[in-house]
Amino acid sequence: MDKEVLPYSKDFVPALESYCAQIREAIANNQHHDQRRHLFVNFLRAGFGIEAQEIELEHKIKANEVRGRIDAFFRHLIIEFKSDLESERAAAQSELKKYFEAQAHPLDYVALVTDGLQFEVYLYAAGDVKQISAFELEADAPLLAFRHLDQILFTGKRLVPSSGDIVIRFGQNSAVFNASLRLLGELFDSVKEETLVKTKLREWNSLLAKVYGSALGDKTLFLKHTYLTIVSRAIVTAALFPTSKQTLKQYRGIVDGDFFKNQSLKNLAEPDFFSWALDTPAERAFLGFVQDLFTRLGVYNFAKLDEDILKELYQELVDPESRHDLGEYYTPDWLAELTLESIDYKKGKLLDPACGSGSFLFAAVQRLRANDHSGAELVSYALDKIIGIDVHPVAVLMAKANLLLSLRNEIKQFSSDITLRVYMADSLLTEYDSKKNTLNVPVTSKEVFHIPLETVQKRKLDDLLTSA
Repeated sequence: MDKEVLPYSKDFVPALESYCAQIREAIANNQHHDQRRHLFVNFLRAGFGIEAQEIELEHKIKANEVRGRIDAFFRHLIIEFKSDLESERAAAQSELKKYFEAQAHPLDYVALVTDGLQFEVYLYAAGDVKQISAFELEADAPLLAFRHLDQILFTGKRLVPSSGDIVIRFGQNSAVFNASLRLLGELFDSVKEETLVKTKLREWNSLLAKVYGSALGDKTLFLKHTYLTIVSRAIVTAALFPTSKQTLKQYRGIVDGDFFKNQSLKNLAEPDFFSWALDTPAERAFLGFVQDLFTRLGVYNFAKLDEDILKELYQELVDPESRHDLGEYYTPDWLAELTLESIDYKKGKLLDPACGSGSFLFAAVQRLRANDHSGAELVSYALDKIIGIDVHPVAVLMAKANLLLSLRNEIKQFSSDITLRVYMADSLLTEYDSKKNTLNVPVTSKEVFHIPLETVQKRKLDDLLTSA
């Protein structure tokens, strides 16, 4: 990675190297956790620019019958140091429960338990503490170390977004995801008997049954899909409309699609399954969740986006076990680029019949841009020639978002309405046209994509679809 796009300062790497050496020595010598805390506070100062006075040591808590001292307290972060993480874990979790419950709003806090080198991340949920992730600092992996710590501290500069960083900050092991899923679960439970909510859940379950072969009835997966969908829409908004005024009306428009329609994006979002909280008593808190996502996305500089950043997040949250059963695996960026290079794609219509989160669509736009398509003409050409199909409704939403992200710099020069050619359909439902000698893939009720049989005969159809 080039120096100019590294998210940390020039002081971070030497600070990390020095800290790792010192803390390993402290652990080897079985030094007291107070010494380890001292080393860590110095590391935060040197590596992150957090001054010692910003961190409250031995923070006293006193609420009802609860008494105690938090080892280190920084903004929304509770840090407990232990000399032996394995043997003291149970005691640490008991202490954390006490510390969380001493706060006026315990759900707003995150906790770290550490021996100085290994870190465990906890949230407060359902009256107890829940570990959501763990990591270890390594001097030879500074970017990973920074991402793990910065997603807890959120003190970083504006970063170049990457799929890996998005997963660390917003994936299933992140504090943001776990806090969001807990909130969405509480909101859903508070309105699940509403007729509108029941209808949306039933429709979602019916559609997923066609994808997976049987009804899932999984509330957690429904909430994961809600989270993933709203995150993707928030990213599109932050990348394409960074100066738009953030209000509750805008957040609502992002959920029901009105905001995007007003920006001439006609088919990015609708009042679909994932707008279940609107027009219910849960709406205000749900829009607060959307607002929080925008705050979290403020760490990114989307002007330098150059990859499919939603792919890994999608793979984590869409339901890995069922995807494995279906053989759903997604194309890495380098393979999408290599495939397009191998066919010398520079222009013409391109169909990805199993587009997933849209890696091929994103790469195709980059190829068009590199081959003298630019400005409004690039947008017009891509909207006409770049087509994606997927059987999974969330994949279609992700692919649409990625196609827009790939065109983010040119869209402002395009004055017409934007309708994306990404469709929900089953590409395997093909039929043979003997007159034209083609296999026909229906993409809408009026439009069919024709694949010459000669192309299919040169390679097995399964291979053709899999390679896409």
